[in-house]
Amino acid sequence: MREQDAGWVTHRSDENPAKEIEHPGVVLRLAGPRAIVIHGTSRERDEPHVRIDPASVAGRSFGLSGATYFYRKSVVVVSDPAKFRAAGRCPPDVFLSLRELIGITTPK
Repeated sequence: MREQDAGWVTHRSDENPAKEIEHPGVVLRLAGPRAIVIHGTSRERDEPHVRIDPASVAGRSFGLSGATYFYRKSVVVVSDPAKFRAAGRCPPDVFLSLRELIGITTPK
């Protein structure tokens, strides 16, 4: 896993913690053997988010079939590399928007 990797993350469901689900995700930061990954959903909610359309460069890097929304609360820590399947690289502008969404600032 590398920062800015786009792919699919397997994580526990918020609604049913005993169940593992897979969502599109982006590696936002590496912290030793762990990665901070934000994952997306097809559910649009009335809160700050980053939307990725399937026809966009970012959408194609994931292989999305529909609009995907990334929210501040949708962050998981991945310590098992098998739980993240990279599919490509997240475009720099989307990567920076996702980092800013969760409060990771990039020095200028």
